[in-house]
Amino acid sequence: MEKRIDYKLEKAIDNAIIYLAQAFSASGHNEKPVISHSFRVGMMLFNYGYSRKIVLAGILHDIIEDTDVSADDLEKEYGFEIANMVSAVSFNAKIVSPKEQNLDVFHRCQEYGVDALIVKCADIIDNIDYFVPTPGYEELALFLVDKYHSFFEIAKVFLANEELFRIFEDKIHHVDSLMNTFSIYYKEGGSHESTGLLRRQDRRTRGTDSPLQR
Repeated sequence: MEKRIDYKLEKAIDNAIIYLAQAFSASGHNEKPVISHSFRVGMMLFNYGYSRKIVLAGILHDIIEDTDVSADDLEKEYGFEIANMVSAVSFNAKIVSPKEQNLDVFHRCQEYGVDALIVKCADIIDNIDYFVPTPGYEELALFLVDKYHSFFEIAKVFLANEELFRIFEDKIHHVDSLMNTFSIYYKEGGSHESTGLLRRQDRRTRGTDSPLQR
């Protein structure tokens, strides 16, 4: 059966993209391609048939974290549910450890419910495609792999029946395969001096300028 065009939703998507772009133009403080990423996340959720509030939260999921727009500002424009959902998927800047930041977000998504976990799942799915293990960035690679698996363990009870989550699971398997190949290569004669892929270290890696990190 053909998907019917939802004019009101598509217009709301347009308006959310404009709102996001204006916010970044005025106060954006992330040099990464956040707007294109946010668009892809929102359209992923749209194409999988999720509700209006989930789609719009997907488009706006980085706006609190990466601009001066506050949760209160967002609530005035989009209502309590969307503002709370975006707040749930946003980092708490008061937490210093990147690992603890991630766990805090995942647990707040869990507390909010399935909708926030779905938005976070789409966010990670889009980001995970940038993952390529690279010499010199082993610790960051381990950090990201740990992040993906941590979210998987928290979300699997709630999202097991979601097709989106099955896509995420497939991508995790691909990442694990890449890491295994990379680790074997360096254990069997790779020349890079930093071969500690089997060591898990909790260091501050968020914001590192590397091929792994969006």
